[in-house]
Amino acid sequence: MALRIGDHNETVRQWRRIMAARFAGYARTLGPLPTDTDVFGARAAAWQQEYERRTGQPVDGIVSDGDLLALGIPPNPTPVLPLFFTVEGHQSDMFRGPVADTATILETEGRCHHLPTFYNNGAIPFDNQSGVQELARRVGQTVQDNGVPFPAGTPFMLGGFSQGMIVLYDFIEQYLMPGKPLAWRMPDFRGGLFYGNPCRATGSIAPWAVSGISKPNTHGLDPYKRFGAPGCVPVLPNTMDVYREGDIFAENGDDQASEMKAAVYQAVARGHLFVNPISLARKIAGLFTPSFDEVLGVVMAIWSGVSFLGDNPNPHYSAFELDGGIAWARERLA
Repeated sequence: MALRIGDHNETVRQWRRIMAARFAGYARTLGPLPTDTDVFGARAAAWQQEYERRTGQPVDGIVSDGDLLALGIPPNPTPVLPLFFTVEGHQSDMFRGPVADTATILETEGRCHHLPTFYNNGAIPFDNQSGVQELARRVGQTVQDNGVPFPAGTPFMLGGFSQGMIVLYDFIEQYLMPGKPLAWRMPDFRGGLFYGNPCRATGSIAPWAVSGISKPNTHGLDPYKRFGAPGCVPVLPNTMDVYREGDIFAENGDDQASEMKAAVYQAVARGHLFVNPISLARKIAGLFTPSFDEVLGVVMAIWSGVSFLGDNPNPHYSAFELDGGIAWARERLA
């Protein structure tokens, strides 16, 4: 396993310690070689070039397997690959969909391990917490259920579609934010690929999807849990939102009609019929005094109606063009 500029692993740390101890004289002309990092940078490459000159090798600044063996560091023939955790949507096959298909392609290229997330994705109202708990269990493991290693320091990515993005948002909020139980994983977070995201931040859209959007300043359908909104999870670095014009889950505004759609969403996706100022029960109560069953009946009638599912092709459920997301994720995993 050769070491090059930009590499970041435990072998680099071992190489630094041995080089700094064995060839301390290099520091007089090259400056000291820090031993408290596992990143192979420009100073490390300069030390390697000096080592190559003194040992009669081509001077390229790359630590070869032979160099590692000469220093007593066995090359690692099986480097730990990044993990890509995906969460597909309501009633989906967890092995199929925009993020699952993306991660599977990258896995076949040898760039990551794909780990789909299984949860109770058939419940109404949605059982998002079952997915949150399953993600927390697996992201907290140092070895996955299938034997894939996931030690501290292993890069990982997250991908979600539709209800899967509700699960991802809640997981990030409950487990990955500062002070939360799995915050120690965040330094190794390489990126998030979000499709049809009800928790989409205002104006967030992947560059390769912008051309199909005529209203750029909309946001996701969730009225209270949106990336970047006050009191919510901030917009995370290296995350991309992909959606299509007319996707009611990912594209909502702030007028009265948008508020009603958000109220229906709150009832079905969050199970909030009565508990907040824009709840659907309060909306309907302006017309008559409803019972819980009457409110739920109205919710389900609207949810299954043409305004949510009637378009064909449907901007939320029709197959996505994946090339842009695959290329972007490939760069993040490099």
